[in-house]
Amino acid sequence: MTNHNDMHLFQEIKHKLLILGCLFAGAIIADAKDVTIDFSTQGYANAQDMPKSIVLDEYITLQFGYGVIHTKYYTAGSAVRIYGKGSVTINTSDPEKPITQIVYTFAKPDAPTSSNASFSGGGTIIYEETSTTWTGSSNSVTITRASGNGHWKLQKVVVTYTDPSTPVEPSFVTVDGIAGLQTLESGKETRLHWTDGMNARVLYSNEELTFVRDESADDGSFSALCLRGVNAVANNPLHSNQHLSGWVIGKYKVESGMPVFECTDETNTDSLVIAEPVTEADVMPIEVIPSQMSNHFADYVILKDLRVSIIGTDTLIYLEEDAEHSIHLCNNILGATEKGDHFTGAYEGAIVDVTGMVWADEDGIKLAPVNVNDNVPIIYVFDQNRISSLPPADIEGATVRFNRTISSEYYNTLCLPVDWEINEGDAYVFSNVEKTSDDESIVNVEFRKSTSTIGAGTAFITKPLETIDGPVFYFTTLHAAEPQPVTIDEAYSFTGCYHPIDLHTETDLFLGAGNQFYYPSTTGYHMPGLRAFLTVPSGTLVKSSLNPMDDEIADGIHVIHDKKDFKDERIYSLSGQLLGIGLEKLQNGVYIINNEKYLLK
Repeated sequence: MTNHNDMHLFQEIKHKLLILGCLFAGAIIADAKDVTIDFSTQGYANAQDMPKSIVLDEYITLQFGYGVIHTKYYTAGSAVRIYGKGSVTINTSDPEKPITQIVYTFAKPDAPTSSNASFSGGGTIIYEETSTTWTGSSNSVTITRASGNGHWKLQKVVVTYTDPSTPVEPSFVTVDGIAGLQTLESGKETRLHWTDGMNARVLYSNEELTFVRDESADDGSFSALCLRGVNAVANNPLHSNQHLSGWVIGKYKVESGMPVFECTDETNTDSLVIAEPVTEADVMPIEVIPSQMSNHFADYVILKDLRVSIIGTDTLIYLEEDAEHSIHLCNNILGATEKGDHFTGAYEGAIVDVTGMVWADEDGIKLAPVNVNDNVPIIYVFDQNRISSLPPADIEGATVRFNRTISSEYYNTLCLPVDWEINEGDAYVFSNVEKTSDDESIVNVEFRKSTSTIGAGTAFITKPLETIDGPVFYFTTLHAAEPQPVTIDEAYSFTGCYHPIDLHTETDLFLGAGNQFYYPSTTGYHMPGLRAFLTVPSGTLVKSSLNPMDDEIADGIHVIHDKKDFKDERIYSLSGQLLGIGLEKLQNGVYIINNEKYLLK
């Protein structure tokens, strides 16, 4: 036989299942509204007679039927006493808003039982030690105490009724951070939650798109996400570097591999805490290579030393050794109205560094350059070891990076496609050739110190006060013209090159140890780019007016163990004079070979 407790447990489980079922099915309970009266908080005096009717809200009223003794409120028990034949009726004034549940709370032990209480309005009743619950659907429900001695002490009434016009917050799955989103199926509407510890930061934002990076993955790695349309509902537009916490509702989608959180009718930023950075560093791009781009959708990245190829209307960038993983370069992101400061377009054959947002659509992975935190979107690169194409026309407002070191330890030949502003250090331009009176085949080449800007394409010699490694020129003009030689007496010229070049072994000389000019070895010399070479008539012996002390010629002395190893090399004295080919006829001593100091003993 089922006892009272078992019956109560069964009814409670049944009621909770009913509620869950309605929540998932969108039934009446999903539009339910509760209204409560707690008699202990109404300010009634002890032994005060209760009014005949009490309005709970615009639809629900509570009425007392007095019975043999007038219904009164007593502070003992903080309750209204219901005597024999007394009753409590709950009414709704709108038939479209029926009552679905009433929970009466009583002071122990003065509560109804199945033997001294009756209900109107049908439904199911559960009697407990301190409460009675009615469940059903009715416009009026009355509980009446049987005649006889005693009373109930009614402390509180909670009425639930249907109200389809009341907005109800939808129930959404909550996930923690972008890593949690990525476990969902595409197309799932959800609540995205960020804690402070996830360090969610806005990378870039425009009218339509907002990109966020966080550290929600278990291993602490970065995850990124594109929020579409959030600025349209934000109290204030989001912008880069902001810190996010709290939660926001939207629909998670995967579009061409890229994670997108799209705004819906439920999206707002009321529960999203948007804070300006206080101690956090600015968001910075992550350096990647093209083959890693699919791991960084919606992220802020930088790719370096990529070759540009223009095919029709498409601009592709790729590593030369990995052309298979080419990336589309797009001039702007969907929704952006400005390209940003220092933004200039790429051109065929250029080498570039690109900083921007990883994007994707049906055409593949794309990189959209953006200017965030003064990180220049596109930097043109000229590498001393690679062929770097010039633009078809001058590019103003360009940023150019040069991959070479300009040492402060010795004089460097230099030629750049940008203007060189004379600052600190020495810069010399080719100025004169002086022949000796004794032998016209011996000449002294002179360089004078320059005091003005050295124009693009002009070769010069410099020795900065501090070594410059990988110089970058910001907001300058990248000139389209090839270097032009500086010529003296028609036979002597000083010529720059932007790319590696093979020097002519009989007429071209490079600046080497001891700041002297040297012919290449008979097997040739492949000179790196961004330098300059001297061209003279064949057989000319060249001395330079830039001739510091011998101890600056080289950092060390190599010992020659076998003369035959140098049988085809040009041998120079410490003063830079060509002594001949090979060492067979030379006495012991120190010589310059291939720009290095050697000891023959």
